[in-house]
Parts: sequence; C-alpha cells; structure tokens
Amino acid sequence: TQELGKNLGDDLREGKSTLPLIIAMQRGTLTERSLIQQAIEQGTVNGLTNIVDIVRRTGALDATRAAALAEAERALSTLEYIPDGIYKNALHDLASQLLVRRS
Repeated sequence: TQELGKNLGDDLREGKSTLPLIIAMQRGTLTERSLIQQAIEQGTVNGLTNIVDIVRRTGALDATRAAALAEAERALSTLEYIPDGIYKNALHDLASQLLVRRS
C-alpha cells in the first residue's frame, strides 16, 4: 500500500507514464484522466492519494500484473528454441523471477 504510493510518486516526479498510470487513464473518468495526466506532465505528486485510489479502483494494478505475467510466460516459451547454456539459464531465471515478483 505505502510502497505503491512511493513508486507512483517517484514515477510522477520523473514524468514517467507507466503502464498502471496509462491503464488508469484509459479506464478512469475524464476528471481522473486529467488529474493523472497533469501530474505526469508537471512532475508533481499533488493528489497522489487520489491517483493511488484511481489506480486501485480501475484495476490498473491487476491489469499490469496480468500483462507482465503474460509477457514472462511468452518469454519462457520462446526459450525452448534457444540452445541450452548459461545465457538460456540466465534468461529463464529472469523471466521466472518476473512471475513471482510483486512490486
């Protein structure tokens, strides 16, 4: 909970349009979309509590996790075409870590 606010706050300060914010803007109301867009453009965390609520309410976090899991699973299935070795193992470990990562 607090970690989400910290991460979103960092992203907003840096003007980053991350997937959770993009999805929240797509699913949110016009007012919510404007609030998020303004925070990204201005690099400000004003209204961070509201933005965190919007991200949660719109299901943006779940959608982001689902997209990340789908990409990790796709990466793992693609690895079967790569010859065995340390690089394949490293890529497998990286994709596997994404499947269990929470933040």
